[in-house]
Parts: sequence; structure tokens; C-alpha cells
Amino acid sequence: MVEETQENAVQKEEKTEEVAPEKPEFEQKLEEMRAENLRMEQNIQQLKELKAFDALSGKADAGQSSEKPQEETPEEYAKRALQGDMNK
Repeated sequence: MVEETQENAVQKEEKTEEVAPEKPEFEQKLEEMRAENLRMEQNIQQLKELKAFDALSGKADAGQSSEKPQEETPEEYAKRALQGDMNK
């Protein structure tokens, strides 16, 4: 008796798996979004590891500007001083 009900349950499961309708569109989109989020999280983690590696190797950008301030020649300084424009 118990075996018969188990067999019936297995047969019902097989039938429902064969006839299972396609997932609704929103569920498919949700799964795609979750997969994309997981991929992005992995990319972010990899980027963090690469930045840490660069920082430890001394290649990290410390916010220093590569532009040197323009040096003023003595003539330019004298001209500015005579004009009274020393606030620059």
C-alpha cells in the first residue's frame, strides 16, 4: 500500500516535470539580473585585489599631480614686483 502511493507520487512528479510550463518572463529576467549581479560582484572583487597588488608593489597613484608648476624667471619676477602685482 505504501509502495503504491510512493509509485503514484513518483509518477505524478514525472508528469509534472514533463508538462511543466515555461517560467514567466519576469522570473527569467530576475535570474538574468541575479547572474549579472554575481558577475559584477566578482569583477569588483578582482579589481580590488588588483588595486591592492598595485598598492603593495608601489605602482599605485597616490593623487600626485604630474604637472610641474611653471617656474618664474628672475626677469618675470622683477617685472611683476615693479607693477605691484605680488599676490600671484
